Amino acid sequence: MGGAPISAPSWSPILGLTMSLHVSIRVGLLLCCLAFVAAACTPTGDTTTTTTNDVTTTESLGQGGPTAQDPYRWTWTIDVPGSPTGVTTDEVRGLLWVTTDEGDLLRVASVDTATPSVETVASGLVRPRGVATDGSTVFVSELGDLPCPGLRCKGDDVDGATDPYRGELQILRESNGRVTAFPINADDSLGVPATVVDGLPVANTDHGVNGLVVSDGNLLVSIGHVDLLLFGFHSMLEILNADLLGTERELFPDDDMSDVHAKADMLGTIQRIDLATGAIEVVARGLRNVYDIDVDDRGSLWGADNDGFALGSWRRDELLRIADGDDYGFPIDGTAPPFSQRTTAGVWALTGDAGGPSGLEVVEGPSGRPGVMLAMAGRIGYVDLELVDGVYTTMREPVYQVIATLSGYPSAIAAFGGDAVVVADYATGSLSMLSWDSS
Repeated sequence: MGGAPISAPSWSPILGLTMSLHVSIRVGLLLCCLAFVAAACTPTGDTTTTTTNDVTTTESLGQGGPTAQDPYRWTWTIDVPGSPTGVTTDEVRGLLWVTTDEGDLLRVASVDTATPSVETVASGLVRPRGVATDGSTVFVSELGDLPCPGLRCKGDDVDGATDPYRGELQILRESNGRVTAFPINADDSLGVPATVVDGLPVANTDHGVNGLVVSDGNLLVSIGHVDLLLFGFHSMLEILNADLLGTERELFPDDDMSDVHAKADMLGTIQRIDLATGAIEVVARGLRNVYDIDVDDRGSLWGADNDGFALGSWRRDELLRIADGDDYGFPIDGTAPPFSQRTTAGVWALTGDAGGPSGLEVVEGPSGRPGVMLAMAGRIGYVDLELVDGVYTTMREPVYQVIATLSGYPSAIAAFGGDAVVVADYATGSLSMLSWDSS
């Protein structure tokens, strides 16, 4: 199995033990985390505006290429100019819209053929992430300018920062994330972009203004929480002092961080933007870092939170069905109780082969039942759902399986045509279609 249910009735003594163990080994874990420096990911790609793509079909993938479990199959793979960070389906036009880390918005046509075509239709975006459309407008989330020379911007990438904590603090203080809207013209070209909302907080290039989805006239936006700053103000090693902010008190998370960023209260939240009025309200909070979100046919919002330290216990990768008013407790609470803030449990703890989710899409799978498809490092997973009291949840004995593998690191996933998804692979700079036979 790839996980374990974490609804309130099913908390196990093992999870309690996990919390106790975290207390006893916290210093050691902190030392390991602080000693670890992730390799910089600086993707490069062809930046020509129009690309005639080399298409790789399942017949020519060969040894070491992607694999798929029956009845799934890889239909095609194409290279794109850049490193894709988001993908969405335009059901009105039968197109895909794709964002790249290099700042481009791509339009992919002929998706249901063996030879899709890619064209760059907008450039100059600043670290774009998620993309969504309502059929008349394309919405893009952007991290905006950050104080790092390359595409990757974490605490240890900030020029002049004396340590990664001060680096992340500087990123957050200077951040100005935003959502941009491009009207779609009659000829499928894009009109003059407009800013939907700006001034959004960004902790680093992994924890920022993330996935988007349009539902019932609203745009839902996921915003990540802090990363290293969780340790910064509460580290047993006391690497940071309160004088970082010119004050004698701790600021986070016991107090708000409004003197660091005016919209710091949006960290770790899902925000709802009324597209008619522009009004913004919080849907849920206490999330660590949900990258992609989707809405099922009953109107429920789904996301997958990424794992990491919380102050109470380890925060596991969790599959979430998110409702108005939910509080998932981060940064105070992890996955294991007791809780001081968390009010809502996840529906499934993603472990092992289900860990490290990025892209997420609710689809009707080959069985005819709905499920959540997850894009993770080197693989695509599937979690079966069932309808209980009018809402979808994981099955009592959840059926999780790795349905496909691929060579890179998928960043996003989008359903296409009812019997396929398109997977955006950041590491290889490619798009791939994974299809199946409908029941």
